[in-house]
This record gives sequence, structure tokens and C-alpha cells, in this order.
Amino acid sequence: ETRDVRMQEYARLQAVRENQALNEKLSATIAGLQKQVTSCASLDQFRVLGEQMRERQAHERDRVEERLAAHTDDAEQLKVKLDKQVRAIERGVAHMAAQIGPLIAYDPAKPSPVTAAAAAARKSPSASPPPNGLEAPPP
Repeated sequence: ETRDVRMQEYARLQAVRENQALNEKLSATIAGLQKQVTSCASLDQFRVLGEQMRERQAHERDRVEERLAAHTDDAEQLKVKLDKQVRAIERGVAHMAAQIGPLIAYDPAKPSPVTAAAAAARKSPSASPPPNGLEAPPP
């Protein structure tokens, strides 16, 4: 009888240990499944976030391209305006150079045609102006 009781007790303890081991395995399996479910939910969230980020990036890229196109148009217009201004400045510089050129080419060692004619007129008595300051009648 005691032996049967001990055998039953041993069998019951063995069943309790097996039950605890199964409970631990089951708990580990449940925890793993919960992680998988969480990670699946996270993956779905990541997919959704990824799609949203791609949409935002595409929208931002479109806005940047629009701004770039607007700036390009503005830059083209500015370039045309600056080219016109540069051509006007170049014409002005060429005009000034044409006016200043003879002054730059002036050589004080050589008398200019105007001063040479004035000096010749002073030396020549027939070419001197009359005392009243009026031109003399031709001879």
C-alpha cells in the first residue's frame, strides 16, 4: 500500500514536472509568437511609414523641381538683361575710346595740326587778324 502510494505520488510529481516543462515551453512559444505578431505589426507600420516617406519625398522633389524651374526662368531672364547691359556698356566704352583715343595718342613733342596752324598764322604777318578783331577781307 505505501509502495502504491509512493508510486502514485512519484507519478503525480512526474506529471507536475512534465506539466511545468510543457507550460514553460508553451510560455516561450507564446512569447515568440507575440514577438512575431509585434514584429509583423511593426513591419506593417514600417511599410506604411516607408510609403508615407516616399510620398513626402516625391512631393518635396516635385516642389524643389518647380522652384528650380522658376529660378532657372528667373536666371535666364536675368542673364538676358545682364547681356543687354554688358553690350550697352561695351558700346559706351567703345564710344569713349573713340573720343579719348586722340587725346591718348597726343605726343607733346609733336605739335598738333591745330597748334601748328596757329603758330604758322602768328608768324605770318598776312595771316594776322586785323586790330579790330574781325577777319580781314580776302586779298
